[in-house]
Amino acid sequence: MTRPRIAILYTGGTIGMLPGSQGLTPVAGALAERLQQEPRLQYSHVPEFELLEYDPLLDSSEMQPQHWQRMADDIQAREAEFDGFLILHGTDTMAYTASALSFLLPGIEKAVILTGSQLPLSEPHSDAHDHLIEGLMLAAQPACQGVQLLFHHTLWPGNRVTKTSSVALGAFSAPNAQPLWEMNTRYGPVIDPVTPANASTKPTPSALPVLHTPLQPRQIGVLPLTPGLPLSMLEHYFQQPLDGVILQTFGAGNAPQQPEFLALLQRACDAGTVIINLSQCPHGGVDMGTYATGSTLASTGVISGFDMTLEACYTKLLVLLNGDLDVHQIRRLMQQNLCGELTPPSS
Repeated sequence: MTRPRIAILYTGGTIGMLPGSQGLTPVAGALAERLQQEPRLQYSHVPEFELLEYDPLLDSSEMQPQHWQRMADDIQAREAEFDGFLILHGTDTMAYTASALSFLLPGIEKAVILTGSQLPLSEPHSDAHDHLIEGLMLAAQPACQGVQLLFHHTLWPGNRVTKTSSVALGAFSAPNAQPLWEMNTRYGPVIDPVTPANASTKPTPSALPVLHTPLQPRQIGVLPLTPGLPLSMLEHYFQQPLDGVILQTFGAGNAPQQPEFLALLQRACDAGTVIINLSQCPHGGVDMGTYATGSTLASTGVISGFDMTLEACYTKLLVLLNGDLDVHQIRRLMQQNLCGELTPPSS
């Protein structure tokens, strides 16, 4: 029986780092050497793999939109050649990359699994050993098609996940979605993911724009509201040439009702800035009709981000802003479930 072939895209991150004079740092060739010493990679039920090591290797805090584009391009160029893809990535921005790739690879029929580790593979008790084996096996499963994130024996939808701990081995969670797969005592070569929690909300990936140029940065601001935030700071903020703003509000999408603040939002929306109401609460989401303070925001032109993570909201907006779309189309698509990233109230 032929073993599946998986392409490993190694972008950097803790998983392949070695100690240096200033701390852990990516070292070219170090991961390839460690993989040759991993005995479990020789098991018959573990897929074969080919390693593509990026140059330069990056700490994930250095990730930029052009790096997301490169990963998407590399996967699309090799989609017919491999049975699945495993991306090794640093944990700090892994949720951003997973979300971005879900919008850059809509409807992909192969599994694209992102993983990394809290400890380097060179450490004997590293979590990287299990992540590599599980990632290769999951990437070979047709049931795992799409962009997912694997960490601590759990597979999450890529655009529903966020990093919730800088120290715990279980560093990721999806506050508004269920895991797609979890390891249990029956773990073996056959892996059956569960149905995602928002499966009743049918995604429409075909609504995403076809990008005719590589993904470029846009002027997107993230504005967390705090009690007593001075109006002068807000006025200065909205004087910037902003394409979009993710407004992190309280509770179910509530914000102060000062007329001056609401007028700022109204002017920005009228000028074509896409302003998205996203709750500061990890679990739950925005319902702008529950309280008058949310309804007032809607009247200024602010739109709901529902239960999206910050990572999904930011990367989705970035992809839409790179498309040949007008502001009305972008606002409409931001409120639609394109790749499983949100759960509209009607579902």
